[in-house]
Amino acid sequence: MHPCLQIPEIVERIIASLPQEPRAWMYDQFPSEDVPVSKCDVLALGLTSKRFLEPALDMIWHSLLSIKPILDLLLSPAATTEYLRSSTFNDAVTLSERIKNKDKSRYNYYALRVKAMKLADFADVPSSLYHILNLCSRHFSLLPNLRFLYWSRYHLETFYFLPVFTGPRLTTLVLNINILPDSPSPTFFNLFQTVASLSPLLSKVHVIDQSQKEKSGRQTALILSALPALKHVEFWCETSWDTWACLATMRDLQTLHFSPAQLPNNATDAVPLWSALRPAPAASNFASLQRLTLTAHDTRGVVHLHSCLAAPHFLRELGIGSAACPTRADLRALVNAVAASCPSIALFSLDAVAYESCDADPRVRVLASELLAPLLRCQAMEHFRLCTCGIVFDDAFLKAAAAAWPDLGHLEIQPHLSDRASPSRDTASTITLASLLPLAERCRHLSKLVVWVAGSAGDVPVQYEKRGRKGAEVLDIDVTYTGQDFQEGHFAKIARYLEDVLPGPTSAAVHPPPQSVEETGHGTDDEA
Repeated sequence: MHPCLQIPEIVERIIASLPQEPRAWMYDQFPSEDVPVSKCDVLALGLTSKRFLEPALDMIWHSLLSIKPILDLLLSPAATTEYLRSSTFNDAVTLSERIKNKDKSRYNYYALRVKAMKLADFADVPSSLYHILNLCSRHFSLLPNLRFLYWSRYHLETFYFLPVFTGPRLTTLVLNINILPDSPSPTFFNLFQTVASLSPLLSKVHVIDQSQKEKSGRQTALILSALPALKHVEFWCETSWDTWACLATMRDLQTLHFSPAQLPNNATDAVPLWSALRPAPAASNFASLQRLTLTAHDTRGVVHLHSCLAAPHFLRELGIGSAACPTRADLRALVNAVAASCPSIALFSLDAVAYESCDADPRVRVLASELLAPLLRCQAMEHFRLCTCGIVFDDAFLKAAAAAWPDLGHLEIQPHLSDRASPSRDTASTITLASLLPLAERCRHLSKLVVWVAGSAGDVPVQYEKRGRKGAEVLDIDVTYTGQDFQEGHFAKIARYLEDVLPGPTSAAVHPPPQSVEETGHGTDDEA
């Protein structure tokens, strides 16, 4: 054996370098560190040497997509067949007692390695076996080291077995509540009180419901009432006024992410449920909130919720998704609200996106250098993304941002994200290639740049100084280049220029706007 293999860190690095699990999409809600590498490859590596065996088993059992491996450790095939033949409660008790008295050394050898699990209703595990596990869990913790649980049920009977799989180390719980009835019952509240008592470290809950029913709002309110000490909450479902009343009073809440199952179609139905919250200082809402992400019909609801924060100066990250394109007045209100409440050392991430286009008249659009000037006082900015109509992105803004945000790592400024062709889209930016140079000189941590550039035939200098600098990460540049009638190879020339003058190593992609491809026939054959 090579001496290096005696070092655990090297062995772990070798295993981590294996190809990712082919079914990685099935781990979509898992934390990134819990998405496994290919288990077949890990097993093959583990069988080559005893030095790899234990780390390989750790990786194989770390993340599971079924309870069946656990059942196979607890139940012998004969016992399972015997139970399923009768499936009476007395037989279940008898079988659970047999498991309780069984030697657990082999079970613990594997079960203690399980850190993340997704459980859904599949045909490989009859629902009757959950009764066995429920009885067993009264005598010992099934998965004492489980940290992440994704609970997705399509049979109401098995949903209420959730506490069976919780434990003292559980920190994150993802819930798919599609199956729950419209009217919540006291049993549902008691269920999550039990979860809270069994999992004192639980700090994050992520709720999913694509049914677009109002009932999910009542369910989420009960969940929050039973788990008032949560620090991180994500809702991908409908909510209710009670939901927001609970959220506002959670003293430890640091992260809130809300995306409804369906955005309202018009402003009349778009009044957000949190609009009834009283602005600060009349009420002490969201006392510890640091990260806020909201998706709403328009930005006015976001401005109101921001005004309700008891301590907006604690806010570190703000994400905004708007179905409707904001007006110039709405944009000013949003910028002024954020800038007024965030001191220079607080906010380091601002992400605002409009999903639709309004074909804003160029005569009523505002220059980014004017509109966004108040945000330049947020000197700790590391991530800035703004995709919306009503703004003309200009050279002056880029120059000012480069001077004000030296720690900037991600900059994305472009029109709305809608794929629909827009006559005003090509004129939404007057940024020139030359204005990108201040970013190279001042923003030493820049790793992502997405920008629209107003092209011209002579904007690439014949001679220029190569400004390549040392960089730990590749700088990824995506330039949408507006204009027409460029010579063949012009896009490739621009890409080479950017790779020379911006921090190295650099990867640049230059392409025309989407509608230009359709209207002029210009492709991206000469892109870098």
